[in-house]
Amino acid sequence: MADVLSGESRRVVCPCCGKRIEVRTYPVVNIKRSPELYGQVMDESLFQQVCPECGKTFRLMSRCLYHDEERSFLIYLIPGFHGRKLETGDLAQEYPEFSSASCRAVSTLNQLKEKILLMESGIDDRAIEIAKLAVSGIVSRKYNKRIQAAYFCRLSEETDRIGFTFFLDGSAQSMFYQTHSELYAKAKEIAQEFPLQGFVNVDIRWAARALDISRRSPVNGGFSMG
Repeated sequence: MADVLSGESRRVVCPCCGKRIEVRTYPVVNIKRSPELYGQVMDESLFQQVCPECGKTFRLMSRCLYHDEERSFLIYLIPGFHGRKLETGDLAQEYPEFSSASCRAVSTLNQLKEKILLMESGIDDRAIEIAKLAVSGIVSRKYNKRIQAAYFCRLSEETDRIGFTFFLDGSAQSMFYQTHSELYAKAKEIAQEFPLQGFVNVDIRWAARALDISRRSPVNGGFSMG
């Protein structure tokens, strides 16, 4: 495993000039041991490289295990991963706290940052994805466009509102949509029916499956926006 403080050296081909160069990547980001890496994750500079041959900057996406020991969560960024659950292999042995930590698998930097913000705030990301799914249907029908991506923005007890940012097909601009925070409370009730173990990909597809199971349950009355 790479040293969590210094990362690891890799040789890659620069996508700009085609030269083979040496770069430094961080397969593991432990923010307790390397707190300076937090900002580099959130502004995405940790995943940018500067070619020493041509001087151009490019993004290098690779696996990265983000570990917050104090808040007890791990998020595994695996570019292109679209499975439901990641086979953990030796991770449980490498991380004794693995069994009690909240673990998630994500496929993009935006998803990684969204999960970090949610878990730092103590917000249930399962409930957020269920709420996001419900709101996505409203937004898609309102604008008659498919949703490319959707991300959590805010949950405010003071204003009793929950907000999301949406990216629609054919539009370069994002749009913000908010509704009553009661939606999150309802979604959280459903989410609690689905305790998770291991690195699970909790996204809008997970929410659709969870919502379908909940609706078909004879003891549940289903989920509605009303």
